Amino acid sequence: MIKYTFKQHLMLEGIRLTPSTYGTDESTNNRQVWKYNDPSNFLETLISDNNNYYLIVIQLDTGEVKFLGCDHYSTNMSDYTTDRLSTSNPLRLMGKIFYVVAVLVQKYNLSGFKFTGADAKLTSMYSTIVNNKDFNYQMNQIHLFYIGNDNNMFTYEYRK
Repeated sequence: MIKYTFKQHLMLEGIRLTPSTYGTDESTNNRQVWKYNDPSNFLETLISDNNNYYLIVIQLDTGEVKFLGCDHYSTNMSDYTTDRLSTSNPLRLMGKIFYVVAVLVQKYNLSGFKFTGADAKLTSMYSTIVNNKDFNYQMNQIHLFYIGNDNNMFTYEYRK
């Protein structure tokens, strides 16, 4: 029998895709993205949670996703960092981020997405999430399938 820490147990039981609005406006609900073409070819959008703002960045050529936080609304991307912000429900926040990433993968017809942790703790947390049977079932329902972990880069493939 596998033994889990209390935190791991919470992640295994608690992560759920959480429908969320997103956008470039302060209320994060206009469903818009900032899209940058040559040479970087990426898009960005925001979600909000617990009075904080989270920038979701998707590199369109590789599907690599990054998410960064800020304690206030800003259109200056350098205001967003990988520092963890206080949130009352981090599992809900992760569910919102994954939900919006899934929406954008489908909207922009990407082949999938991949991500890594900014540090060892986040990488460990993401490993627990992507190996969660219930979470992957939810992802599969929206045509996203976990492919695996290559050098701490977790990959989901979009299958229409």
